[in-house]
Amino acid sequence: MIHRMAVGFAAAFVLASSPSLAQYGVTNIFEPNPNPGAQGYCFAIGEDDTVYVSYPSEGAVFALRDPGTPGGAIVEASYGAALPLGIDLDSAGNVYAATIQGVTKITPGVGSDLLFFVAPGPGFFFGEGLRVDASENVYVTSDSQKTVLKIPADGSSPSIVLGPGQGVLAPSDLAFGADGSVFVTGGGLARIRPDGTVQDLSPVVGRPLSSGGIEVDSQGRLIVGTVRLTPDNPDWTSVTEDGFTGPNGPPPGPNRVVNSMIDDQDDVYIVEMRGPPFPSSVWRLAADGTATRLLDGSGDGTNLFHYGLGVAVNSLGYVYATSENFDGLADDGAEVFRICPDPDGDGFCSPADNCTEVYNPTQFDADLDGYGNACDADFNQDGAYALPDVPVFNVCYLQTLPGSGLPDDPDCSESDFNDDGGVGLPDFLLLPPFGSPPGPSGLDCALSPPVEDSCQ
Repeated sequence: MIHRMAVGFAAAFVLASSPSLAQYGVTNIFEPNPNPGAQGYCFAIGEDDTVYVSYPSEGAVFALRDPGTPGGAIVEASYGAALPLGIDLDSAGNVYAATIQGVTKITPGVGSDLLFFVAPGPGFFFGEGLRVDASENVYVTSDSQKTVLKIPADGSSPSIVLGPGQGVLAPSDLAFGADGSVFVTGGGLARIRPDGTVQDLSPVVGRPLSSGGIEVDSQGRLIVGTVRLTPDNPDWTSVTEDGFTGPNGPPPGPNRVVNSMIDDQDDVYIVEMRGPPFPSSVWRLAADGTATRLLDGSGDGTNLFHYGLGVAVNSLGYVYATSENFDGLADDGAEVFRICPDPDGDGFCSPADNCTEVYNPTQFDADLDGYGNACDADFNQDGAYALPDVPVFNVCYLQTLPGSGLPDDPDCSESDFNDDGGVGLPDFLLLPPFGSPPGPSGLDCALSPPVEDSCQ
């Protein structure tokens, strides 16, 4: 399961990546409130790729379904919670949110209940980082009270498992090791051992690592912001440190990382925030040590990404980021952005694009075979554009739709590759070389060889 970090308009630009990566498109998919004080915070991603995002300014956690299209996300539900910040899911798909009142449990499709209430005061207040372990225990951090609270899955009383003076000045995030250890960052770095004792890791590392992002990969390595630590022994009494480099230069120092999330391939996604006016960036720190900047704010008053807070990635590789301000305008509110592969720049993420390498913003597909007209000259559905397809196009050439064509394209709609209502020179220029198959298409319903109406 991919977990956590913590209807819009299309942003008309494509971000260039390194030569070995596809281009990425960025789209604003959700903005519940245009006020500049609104703020999205953290993410959790469900097994079905439902995107949960906490909005403390709205007092709600929103459930979004993202089709990967320019039109943005569809709001499936919103659940009330008092200033929700950190969120995560359990194995049953329940969402837990750290709030100003304690921890709220959200059952999708049902509603929300306050799982654990605590009045503001000593011990716990305003949890920012929250994660659920493999045994369904909930851990939540409180930087203001310098504690980590554990809420057992069996319903027994919560307990403070890390307190002030135990290696972390202001706990902000945590991650779990395979042996049951809990690693905590925020003004320091500590390990809560499986037996409940606490180990201060700052002396082991040689310096305190202050970061809002911390992950453990499948090899047991700890990624704190942009620093990767490999334990030299199971007791973590010494470590080997390495980092990340890439075509955009080295990523920022760990102290600028606000949030992170790791995917099933051990790639870590981080959001970092620089000084006023808080331009921000989203990076992918690949398991092989390569760092790639996916989105960057300019910091010159025309920010493309400002005050970034949360980051997440779904099973299709769509990266999500929350921002208080996208284009530098004072009236912009809290937005959720999707960063996804879009090499043709038409606003459709590749898995949702019926022509992944040809610009076709209308996605017109006359025969509904899953291949858009712009990349489908295979009129007889035999798997390639070949000699039998030539007369089909020629008969329709220079006709206005609906036209009169041969049986493989009787109304000439399939010959209108650019969806402009007629067949002319622009369509002729889109004809592929002989022998070319249709596509490529990102749709699951696009078969090979193609089948008419397979994508109704």
